[in-house]
Amino acid sequence: MSPDELELLQRHAPLLRLDLLERFAPVAVDPFLARAAVVADGERLSGPPAELAATAGSRQAGLHLDPLADAIAAGTQSPAATQPPAAAPLPLAARMFAAFAPPPGPSEWVCYGEIEPLIGGGRALSYWFFWVDNPFGIRFTDIGRHVGDWEQVQVELAPGGAIVAVTVMQHGSAHRVEAGAAQLTIERRRPRVYVAEGSHAAYLTAAAQPRKLKQDNTSDGGRSGVPRVRALDAAEADVWPGWPGRWGPDTGAVVPLPAWLVALARRLAPRGFGGDSPPGPLARGKRRAGTRPLRRHTPGAIAPNAWLSRALQRLGGATWPRRVEIDATTPVAVDAGRDAPRVQARARVGGWLLRRARYLDAVVVDADGAALGHARARVKGASIDLTIELIAAGTPAQLRLAGYNALDQRSNVSRRPVG
Repeated sequence: MSPDELELLQRHAPLLRLDLLERFAPVAVDPFLARAAVVADGERLSGPPAELAATAGSRQAGLHLDPLADAIAAGTQSPAATQPPAAAPLPLAARMFAAFAPPPGPSEWVCYGEIEPLIGGGRALSYWFFWVDNPFGIRFTDIGRHVGDWEQVQVELAPGGAIVAVTVMQHGSAHRVEAGAAQLTIERRRPRVYVAEGSHAAYLTAAAQPRKLKQDNTSDGGRSGVPRVRALDAAEADVWPGWPGRWGPDTGAVVPLPAWLVALARRLAPRGFGGDSPPGPLARGKRRAGTRPLRRHTPGAIAPNAWLSRALQRLGGATWPRRVEIDATTPVAVDAGRDAPRVQARARVGGWLLRRARYLDAVVVDADGAALGHARARVKGASIDLTIELIAAGTPAQLRLAGYNALDQRSNVSRRPVG
């Protein structure tokens, strides 16, 4: 890729706005690969750092990366690929957060770019974002979560260089919006893209984004920035973009159902349970120059069940959970008298039926908005005491929390200083 092409990619790179409760950031693959082992069928093929070149042409079943490689014994199955053992001090999501927290600031965000020609002389600028973990789960479960997460945004340029359309990826589907649409905001020649908390699906507005089983949530007020673009065809490790394995150990959600029933459900609806760790950017089929943008990644131009999403959005006013308030009479304080500092607070929960929160998510962030700790708790009464262990170094500055009802709809995010 020439310097001019790289400059073009940087000029139109999306302005990312992360959700208030987001725990991760788009990063370079290097730290992930430095921790990961290459595993196939539960057997370690190479240890950290991952030596992808030796397995680039491999077609072994179950080929994947495991960033928690220090927990893998040679010849045994990765614990991240199955239910975490009862003796594990932290669940998988917490172990992933502890391994890679705190997330870097916007000045250190990274994405990978490529340019493809379009019929008529235009060009498609593709931006690939890597997130070390996708902790997105449905109804207080691990359904849908997976280690490793590749997401994409594409910007279409006319022959003269003007932006004519933007395509954002959402759970394996694409939503293409032409320039001039009300929901598309262009700031200084770059699109504004909102990243959904946990799932990292890309949207063009800050709002609840209903889906089939669980809504995505995007918001203003979180971290915001433009990632530095690296050329995808000139990455530091030439083999990783097209490496044939998955970027995590997950092959579907861990669910409390018989194995035969899960296998049958996945055969009838391959994407029904979700939770598959994805392949890399260039391991998703052959590209065809001049075709419609994102053709090799999605069958259509709009996310499925969009009509259902719109209907749920309109009905949301009747079912959305009430705001969960952080009790002002109980100061949010840091308890430093333990091996690991923790933040303690009390929240008050109101509402009834679907208007009542069934569980809470809480994040403690520093002054720059970087997540230092996360906790999830079930709601059993009118008030709930929260303890958030700080598993990343930093000075806590703010507690953020929200409640989720029985439909997994999220309330507004409450915020209060820590101190």
